[in-house]
Amino acid sequence: MKTSLLYFSLAAIGLGSAFAQTQAVTKPVGYKTAEIVPGFNLLAPNLNNAVSAAGDIDDAPNDGSMVLTDDDVDFTALLTEAAPAVYLVKILDGTAAGRIAQINSITATTLTIADDLAAVGVAVGDKYEIRKALTVLEVFGNADPAHVSTGADDPAGTTLLPNADPTLADVVWIPTFNVDGSFSEFLRVYSNGTDWKKIGQFLGAFGDQPILPVDGLYVQRVGTTPNPLPFISVGHVDTTGTALNILTGFNFFSRALPVGVPLGDVDTDSPPDGTVNPGSGSGLDAAGVLARDNDPTVADVVWNPIVNGISGNPDYDRFYL
Repeated sequence: MKTSLLYFSLAAIGLGSAFAQTQAVTKPVGYKTAEIVPGFNLLAPNLNNAVSAAGDIDDAPNDGSMVLTDDDVDFTALLTEAAPAVYLVKILDGTAAGRIAQINSITATTLTIADDLAAVGVAVGDKYEIRKALTVLEVFGNADPAHVSTGADDPAGTTLLPNADPTLADVVWIPTFNVDGSFSEFLRVYSNGTDWKKIGQFLGAFGDQPILPVDGLYVQRVGTTPNPLPFISVGHVDTTGTALNILTGFNFFSRALPVGVPLGDVDTDSPPDGTVNPGSGSGLDAAGVLARDNDPTVADVVWNPIVNGISGNPDYDRFYL
């Protein structure tokens, strides 16, 4: 069972956007900073690669085809990075506004996507934009090989602690969005070059592991020098609203925007009349809203981190409707 949340755009604070049929458009560029301390740290890059293509949909998917068509663009000329690079298409207006889907394959004028956007109302004429997903390597970088091979802390304070032993390395936890609330774990080692590895799957390099703009990441820090370790995320700001699918169980999301978002400004697809059925324990209704109940063990609960403490183990405020 799933519902959706919608983060509104940044238009209210004066960041505009524009669309073109056959070319990408310039977005605001910036950076955000955070501090990583020993223990578990919640991080969210919240920034993106530049827009690679944008336009209007000329033929929308139906009957499970999952193909979007734009007759006025050549995707093969614009989406040029080969696999394992991952491109994401985002719908910008219409019923499906804010929805993001991974692109599985392209032709000159078509995108075959991984998710059924027809089920959420994507239609001919809807505007879209495409970006390449950020990667582990782009967000967390590499370290100097001489430093990495020893597994020592970085004296410059610019990288996570690498080591082939997961118990001795800083580990990046990325949610899988499976119903079990699981994560994939990544660390950096040095072997014939600086490589990111996936715990449990050390064959191959995983620096190209995609990080979605709404991923809520954990960084498990075992290094102690420096403390705190500065984290800087650089990229393009997405100024449009983002809709997230919420599955039953724990969902690890960051806010889609690189600025604070009041909880009341997150649209939970609440009933039009604003009614609440206290004590019903009925879960999601037919409109797909968050389950509401006076009993927090029955209602859907939003966990919001308060702050990373000295131990690096975050505490949470919990909210329900």
